[in-house]
Amino acid sequence: MQEIDKDHISQKTLLKIEKLTHDSTMSKERIKNISDVAASIWGFVLAMESYAKAFKDIEPKRAKVNLLREKLRKSEEELMTLEESFKKLQETIKDLNDKLKKAQEDMESYKEETKVLQEKQDRAEKLITGLEGTKEGWAVRR
Repeated sequence: MQEIDKDHISQKTLLKIEKLTHDSTMSKERIKNISDVAASIWGFVLAMESYAKAFKDIEPKRAKVNLLREKLRKSEEELMTLEESFKKLQETIKDLNDKLKKAQEDMESYKEETKVLQEKQDRAEKLITGLEGTKEGWAVRR
C-alpha cells in the first residue's frame, strides 16, 4: 500500500474500484463490524479513489497553469526587452532633438552673421561706388 503511485492510478483500475465503492453493501460501518483492519484498508481505498479522481481533474489544470506561467515569463522578458528598446529610442530622440535645437540655434546665428555681413558688403559697395566718383573728380582736377 505504501508503494502505490497515487498520481498514476489508471482509469481501468478506477473503474474496478468504483464498482466496489458504489456498492451499497460496502459501507465503512458494515466493514468495521466485520474487521477494524478491513475498515481501515477500506478507508484507504476510498481515500485513494477520491484522490485519483481529484488528481485527474486537477492535473490538466496544473499543466495549463504551468504553461500560462511560462507564457507569462516569456511575455515579461519580451516586455523588458521592449522597455529597454523604448528607453534607447527615447534617448536617441532626445539626442536628436538636442542636435536639432543646436542646429537651429547655429542657423539663427549664421542668419544674423549673414545679415551683418550683407550690410557690411552693401556699405562697402556704396563706399567703393562713392570713391570711384571721387576718383573721377580728382582725375579731372589734375
